[in-house]
Amino acid sequence: MKSKSRWINVSLLIASVVCGLLIAEAVARVFIEPPRGHALSNVEQTEAHSSLMKTISDAKLLHRLAPNSPGHDVRGFRNAAIREAAADVVAIGDSQTWGIDVRQDETWPSVLGRVGKVSVYSMSLGGWGPIQYEVLAADALLLKPRAVLVGIYFGNDIFDSCNHAYGTDAYPQYRHVDAGHAAALSDLHARLKVADDLTRVDRALQQLTEMGGVAKLWQRLARHSLIVQILMTQGLLPAIPSVDELYEMADTAWAREHPEVASVYSWSNGSTVMTYGYRGVAVDLANACIRDGVRITREVLDALKRLGDRTTTQIGIVFIPTKESVYAMADRSLWAHMPKGFEDLVHNETAIKEELLDHCMRTQMVCIDAAVRLVEAAQKGMVLYKADSDGHPIAEGYRQIAYAGQQALEAMRALSPR
Repeated sequence: MKSKSRWINVSLLIASVVCGLLIAEAVARVFIEPPRGHALSNVEQTEAHSSLMKTISDAKLLHRLAPNSPGHDVRGFRNAAIREAAADVVAIGDSQTWGIDVRQDETWPSVLGRVGKVSVYSMSLGGWGPIQYEVLAADALLLKPRAVLVGIYFGNDIFDSCNHAYGTDAYPQYRHVDAGHAAALSDLHARLKVADDLTRVDRALQQLTEMGGVAKLWQRLARHSLIVQILMTQGLLPAIPSVDELYEMADTAWAREHPEVASVYSWSNGSTVMTYGYRGVAVDLANACIRDGVRITREVLDALKRLGDRTTTQIGIVFIPTKESVYAMADRSLWAHMPKGFEDLVHNETAIKEELLDHCMRTQMVCIDAAVRLVEAAQKGMVLYKADSDGHPIAEGYRQIAYAGQQALEAMRALSPR
């Protein structure tokens, strides 16, 4: 009897501890953010990101996701399940609109729906550019939206205009008869390959492999428990680096070895790796194909304007800046010791943006620069991007882009919900 009573007491003790830990975990998740460098696993986010590796060919869009891909809806787009066949707003864009690094409810189209109190449907995918946005805008009209917002990202969309027109046979109508553009595109690809030195990724994967099975187990536990993350950062459990921290360390080491293409920018609340070598190639106005990419993007804006004029749907643009230009505008002290590659990136991106904004003004198209919001947030010390070389925002950065989208909808008087 004593043995049975002892086992009952032990079982009750274990059950009490487990229940206490579960309650503590639930309370912590409500009131505490994960420590810097850590993140909690999310099923939707994991499945949606995994789907990005399984794109299928598409005659109109070059590639897309199959309907009902994990984390995506019946049309193959990243949206929460919706029953209605209509939306107040349709958001179109690439990975910056799709929402790399965040959950679906943290993407800027999703946040825009909440802050604007309208239904927003996202039609976006990494690798798409302005030409695909024109194709998608026509499809978006099937949802009978009040407005369509197109997110144009300066980090690669101008390059995509050139690349999709001259690097594929899908959009010959956008080409100028000039053999020089093909050679210029080939030069861009070669320079991008050099600038995007993937050895920094290899270092992170090597570190992950060398950590061993026990360390990987603790790392896996930390992905699923905020309590474990807190105890790790307080030194009460083994301080195993998270996957994000491994990439941060690898990218930081890579940037310091290659100052000609990257650098580490630090401020009071954190740091991030700037890849101005890679991003600078994608806006290099000295390259004929990039210059023609600007021309193609203007023509897309004109096509979108005509599409809106023929319907009751208004079409507006949200310009999304590179991480590098955000911090260059937020912290003018960077200009005193800015490498030439960084300076060229900011100069060219600014010139392209001003040309497109001027084009919007002349054609009376609503175009909002999200850099204004992002720069203000950076100046307030908000963390907008991951600490590694990733150019996609984190949740706070996407939230600022959503506010820019809200500003565009207000300018179009399209915020009244159905």
